[in-house]
Amino acid sequence: MAGSRMVKKEDGEALTAAQKLALEENVAKDAKGLGLIQNAFYDDIFPGITLKESAKEAWEILQQVFRGDKKVRFVKLQALRREFECIRMQEDDSLSDYITKLRELVNHMKAYGEEIAD
Repeated sequence: MAGSRMVKKEDGEALTAAQKLALEENVAKDAKGLGLIQNAFYDDIFPGITLKESAKEAWEILQQVFRGDKKVRFVKLQALRREFECIRMQEDDSLSDYITKLRELVNHMKAYGEEIAD
C-alpha cells in the first residue's frame, strides 16, 4: 500500500472495522504472494523460503540468493565488464550468434545494476 500506513497484525488491539478489513485484505494478499513465490521455485531453493511468514521475507531471501550482497554484485559486474570488453566474434560464429551473446552479456550486466542505454 504505497503512500499509506500499512495495518499490521500487532496493531490488532484497537482497529476500526475498516482497519480490520484492510488487515484481512493485507494478510490475504501477502499469503497469496508468498504462495506464488514458493510455487515458482524448484526443490533446491524452496527450503530457503518455505519457513518464511511473509512474501517480503521470501523475496529478500531470493534477492540474496540470486543477486548476492553489494560486494558480490560488484565483483560479478567487474567480471561481466571485463568479458564485455574482451568479447570477439569467433570464426565459427554467425552474426546472429554473436549478437545473441552480446545481448545476454548486456542483460546480465543490467541485472547486476549496470546502467546501459539501449
